[in-house]
Amino acid sequence: MRYLLILLASITVLAAAGERQQHRLFRIDRSKDADIVVYDAVTEGGRLAEDDPVDVYWVLIKEQGRRDELNWVERWKGYGIDVEKRWGSDSLEFVMRADGTKIRVTKRDGKWVALTRINNDIARLESIYVKTDESGWFPSVLEVHMKGHRLSDNKRIVEIKKPD
Repeated sequence: MRYLLILLASITVLAAAGERQQHRLFRIDRSKDADIVVYDAVTEGGRLAEDDPVDVYWVLIKEQGRRDELNWVERWKGYGIDVEKRWGSDSLEFVMRADGTKIRVTKRDGKWVALTRINNDIARLESIYVKTDESGWFPSVLEVHMKGHRLSDNKRIVEIKKPD
């Protein structure tokens, strides 16, 4: 009986090690409403998943935080990403389709993080705020605020970009 319990415990530990998990990288808040777009690193056994290593989806705040998938247009233009480079299963670089911002996903101090340039410094990205004008046929972006912590000294930094 003791050997059976040890065997079952070992199987449970091995199964947990290979389990898919999601780790919040950053979010996009918008002036339009309270709903947010979330970017999560997806891991299997502690390493970035081979297929779809970054999961992008809506969190509908008005609906008690219900998850909803991006539609085709949102994925293709607004919030979608393209993985450009992989460095094994511990790091990758993706590009935001909306504006070409490059973001590196890697593990730092035991936590999955998104690294990018904010005010020309390498920073851990935490959130993006998009202020839009919704008065026309299509929304137009007025400002984009990138918020994070500079890697060199962990100081909170913000960069405000205005489209041309």
